Parts: sequence; structure tokens; C-alpha cells
Amino acid sequence: MKNQAGKILQDIELLNIKRDTAFFFSVIEALRKTEYSSIIIINIIPYLSMYIVESMKWVNKNISKEAKKIELYHENIINSSRNRIKIFDDKKDDIEQKIKFIEFIIRNQNDVFNFKHRGLLGFLQKILQCDMGLTLYENRLISSTFTSIFNLGYSETHLNISPKRFNKSIGESSRSLGIEIGQYVGSILRALEINSIDFSRLESANNRNFFYYDVKAKGFLSKIFPDIDNDSLSLYMLYILTELNFMKVLDDILGLYDQITMFKMKYITIYHIISSIKKLRDYSFKHKIIDRSFSQKLSNMIRQDDIQLITGQKRFRNAIVHYEIRNVSEDYLDRDLPLFGFVEYYFSGITYDELSVKVDNVLLELSKSLIDFMNWSPSEFRIQCYQE
Repeated sequence: MKNQAGKILQDIELLNIKRDTAFFFSVIEALRKTEYSSIIIINIIPYLSMYIVESMKWVNKNISKEAKKIELYHENIINSSRNRIKIFDDKKDDIEQKIKFIEFIIRNQNDVFNFKHRGLLGFLQKILQCDMGLTLYENRLISSTFTSIFNLGYSETHLNISPKRFNKSIGESSRSLGIEIGQYVGSILRALEINSIDFSRLESANNRNFFYYDVKAKGFLSKIFPDIDNDSLSLYMLYILTELNFMKVLDDILGLYDQITMFKMKYITIYHIISSIKKLRDYSFKHKIIDRSFSQKLSNMIRQDDIQLITGQKRFRNAIVHYEIRNVSEDYLDRDLPLFGFVEYYFSGITYDELSVKVDNVLLELSKSLIDFMNWSPSEFRIQCYQE
């Protein structure tokens, strides 16, 4: 009976991997035919990386016992990208280390955009030169230059390149990383004989709905969140907003599909964003970066009942991140239920559909609250930039 129970659990684990593999493979394939593929891919890279890290553990343990273990050339970067989902919720780095990293990125990007400016007009050009890009889908801010660098998992060592060589070097590294990720997902799809999903809607999404703005980071970050007196923390808050908005945009572009993987991504996003906002609030108030009034606003924003429900289930978060099922009897699981009954098991009295609605509502409410804190008009900052 024990062996039979283990077989049931392993079958569910494998189904979970197959579902996520089909989702990511199908999204990548559909995006190959679009003009905006890099925007979407860069935003989902941390989730792709999480899928790769966790599925590779499972495959190496359960399938590759007699065969050669799967190894990746970019494994360190993929591991780092996977942890970027946590933002401030990563135990490996405290918030001060995260701030120092962002300060480095701000300086680094300023150097990259300004190294050409020399001579009599060089000083003026450096003052006006844009050094940060923003991407909007319709009216939602979904990405920035920082999103790309942060999500790709690069460390300060990777980014510490001469400004003249930066774009070429990072571009080559990113292409190599992207190829390896695509090859891994494709190899798992073929090895496990998984059917892809029709995401043709991705191909028909109108490229004209994407808008791009260039801004001067120093001026932009000092104004974007007027209640935060620190450019690095303003940039983190902006990143949190773009992550929330992107999840909603991707949901809209994919259409009304019963996509369990999409639900998992949204849930994990909310889980770590709430924890990160708490840490940002406490650190900022302690160091007088925000005042008591704004600290209270942040507290009120994350106090709603549905947020407490979502963030109160760490065991459920772990269950949807890791493919190995731990401490759950097969008697409580049903392969015919969405997420195999994990929601019903961990959230007594709540169904998957009910939790999914709550997750979508929280995404929207958090985004609206952060937008209310902002002071931003695209045209206001666009005209401050020097264009070559």
C-alpha cells in the first residue's frame, strides 16, 4: 500500500510538471512570431527559472537515476533569477544588500548611456541623457530597464563591464541564456511527450498597445513616489508595481483559459510582494526614508482579509513552487481537481475557483493602491531627456 501511495503522489507530481512545461513552451512558441517577445519573456524569466530549477530537481531524482544528470551552463544565473521573485523576501540577501545592488545598477546604467559624451557639450548632455526605459501596455506600466537587469538574475560581477562593451556583452549573455532555457523546456516537452497549448491569441495581440518612454532616472525616481526619500527604494516600489501590472496584462493577452500555471504565478507574486512591502515599510520608517503617515498607508494597503488569507499559507506556497509533494496524504488529493485539490486541502472551505477570484482581485487592488501613491505623467519626464 505504501508503494502504491507513493506511485499516486509521483503521478500527480509528474502531471504538475507536464502542465507547467506545456504552458511555458506554448507561450515561448507563440511569442516567437511577435514583435514584443522580449518584453514578455523578460518579465516571466524568474518564473521560467523557478520552473527549470524545481523540475530539474524532480527529473534528476526520479527519472535520470541511471542516465546522465541534467546540467545547465547558466545554472547559477537561472538560480539567481529564480530567487528574484522574492524581491526582499530572499533570506540570502538582506534589504541593505539589495539597496546597494540597485544603487550599483543606477550608476551602471548612467555610465552606459553617458560614456560617449565628451568635449564642451559633454557635461550638458550627461545631465539631460535618458538612462532608463519604461514599457507600458495600454495604460499599465509593465516593465523598466531595471526589470530586465533584475529579472535576468545578473549579479554585480556580471554587470561590471566597461560601458563601451556593456550592451554587446549583456546582449550575447542574454541570448545564450534564452537559448538554453528554450532548449531545456523543449527537451522536457519531448521527453515527457507533452502536448502544447494553443496560445495563438498571443500572436494577435496588437503591438501598437505597447508604448515606450525614456526617462532620466535621477529625476524620475526622485518624483515617482514623492513619499519615499530614496531612489533605490522608489525603484523597488516601481518594480513591484510593474510585476503586478504585468500579471494582469499577461492574463488579458492569453485570454480566458483554464491556466493553472498562470494562477500559480499570480499567487506567488502576491505572496512575496506583500512580504517585501512589509520589509520595505519597516526598513524605510526606521531609517526615516518615509514618514509615519506613509508607513500607515502601506499598512492599510496590505491589511485586507484576502491578502491575509493568501499570505497566511506558506505551506500552500511551498506546495505550488516545489514539485515534490511533502506531508500530504494521497487521500486528500484528486488528480481531476484544479491543482489536484491542494487549495481545498490547505484552505479549508475554499475552492480553487474562489481562491482564483480572490487572487485576481488582490492583484488589481494592490496595483490601484500603488498607482495612487505615484506622481507621474509620461510626457512630463519624456521631454527632460537628451536624444542623440
